[in-house]
Amino acid sequence: MHEPAWLGSGVPVPKDPGTIVVSVRDSGGNPIANVEIQVHDIPNTVGSTFSISQRTDSRGIAELTYVPAGTRRVEVKPSAGFRAAADSLIQSIDVIKHGSVSVAFVLERQ
Repeated sequence: MHEPAWLGSGVPVPKDPGTIVVSVRDSGGNPIANVEIQVHDIPNTVGSTFSISQRTDSRGIAELTYVPAGTRRVEVKPSAGFRAAADSLIQSIDVIKHGSVSVAFVLERQ
């Protein structure tokens, strides 16, 4: 796994990391690039939490690595001209130690 930039900011490597793979598509099934994805509720060493973010690539995929195992909230921030389709913009997921969990969001054009 390639280390994300936020690990270099003094945050220690998580003891039990996992990976979140986020897919963002439009209602026709086409990938949406450059959509901001945020993962919330990541614990730090002082007892509070922080969030990380990444943008989807040309395939509509964002792969967030080294996320500590546990329950996390994944949020999609629609680009201009898009809004949530049937689903919410935030999904709660369980990151699995040394595993990968997939999350899919569908956006529709406004």
